[in-house]
Amino acid sequence: MSIIEELFSNNMQTLLDCIDDRVVIIDKSGTILLMNKANQSGASFDIQTMIGKKIHEFPGLTTKQASVSDILKIRNTMTRNISYKNGKSITWTSVPFFNNEGELEMLISTGRDITQFIELASELREKEQLIDKYSNQLKELKFFSDYTDIIYSSTQMHNVLNKAAKIKDVDSPVLIWGETGVGKEMIAKMIHKTGNRKDMPFMAINSAAIPDELLESELFGYEHGSFSGAKRSGKKGLIEEAHEGILFLDEIGELPMKMQSKLLRFLQERKFIRIGGNKEIKANVRIICATNLTQGELMNNGNFRRDLFYRISVFPIIVPALRERKDDIFPLMDHFIYYFNKKYKKDVHISSKFMVRLYNHDWPGNIRELRNFVERYVALTGPEEISEEDFNNMLFSQREQNKETSGGKEEKEDNLPSHWKFAFDSMPLKIAQHTLEEEMIKRAYEQTGSIAKAAARLGIDRSTIHRKLKKKTINL
Repeated sequence: MSIIEELFSNNMQTLLDCIDDRVVIIDKSGTILLMNKANQSGASFDIQTMIGKKIHEFPGLTTKQASVSDILKIRNTMTRNISYKNGKSITWTSVPFFNNEGELEMLISTGRDITQFIELASELREKEQLIDKYSNQLKELKFFSDYTDIIYSSTQMHNVLNKAAKIKDVDSPVLIWGETGVGKEMIAKMIHKTGNRKDMPFMAINSAAIPDELLESELFGYEHGSFSGAKRSGKKGLIEEAHEGILFLDEIGELPMKMQSKLLRFLQERKFIRIGGNKEIKANVRIICATNLTQGELMNNGNFRRDLFYRISVFPIIVPALRERKDDIFPLMDHFIYYFNKKYKKDVHISSKFMVRLYNHDWPGNIRELRNFVERYVALTGPEEISEEDFNNMLFSQREQNKETSGGKEEKEDNLPSHWKFAFDSMPLKIAQHTLEEEMIKRAYEQTGSIAKAAARLGIDRSTIHRKLKKKTINL
């Protein structure tokens, strides 16, 4: 009796139906002899209709089944993953059975549904990619916090710093754009402090602050006896002093035309000649320039060479104004309050009501204006809460500056009562919630005259109010 005859004589079907995994038995020609009920899972056909058919006729296949000839060639067990049109993926293991003469008689294939495992593996890969992404972001944040003094919270500044970090080891010139007071020199110092020139000099000069007749000697130096008052030993210029390091040229748009020509020649040849000298001096210096002019203002007034512009702007970096990255206002304010409290030996805090006003201020002077205001606020504020009139007086000088820079336009005050001047529509939700909560506590206390009664009226625990008083986020 052959193996196949024994198979059918022992009521194999009943036995196979007790197995959870899929089982298919085919003969050497690929004809299906038996299938268990597990094959019915997710199928749109009756498995009994498949008995006697060829295995390649199995409906729903998207991947070719291993052929009998393949099994016959290797004469060993074969495992393959088979995909089906209904989305299922099955791992099939086919085992060949041979008669006493060594001829292949049948194949018994067992299949296990791995669809869920594949989906889990895909989800795991996605999670790993997210972990890698957040890990890289954390590394960037650690990099910025460890090696820079730049305080920020906004996505805009993160992108600026990320770009600066990518070019920190490049030798080509950088041109930093941005309004007055946005921190252009801080970006230049960050590139120096974190780059491959960090152990070499960082020299800086404001092109607008040096008289034209002195600027050339400041940049290129001079030899003995070059002009009246010159040192006998001569003097190195900033380019020579910055050898192997970085030279930061602020307000590059104010550079005189004559100096533009000399700077362009140096950038092209990496050589220069001191005033009164005739010897070329080599200097390996990376140039970083900055300007508060727009590209149109810089290029269209006829006072700046186009060839120099393209030479210094290989890597442009645009630093957005503070009003365009308002998420940075509060972290900067906290930093300046801490700094000036320490400087003036005080413990001054800005109430949430005034924080909202400052958040909605345009800050035409950017970070420099914010720093000046905080210093004025800390220096002039006593232990008691400052009045709104005093607050307005502190902003007065800056409001006058705003008139000049904005054509006489002042900040618009909203039409809400003075006690409720909140611009919730232009604030982050967390800040609005925080501000409203503290204002309600203050009003409840003013109306009841007691922390316990105020807490009862608001339906909160009195410890909440005491905690805020301890943190000095409110003053009652």
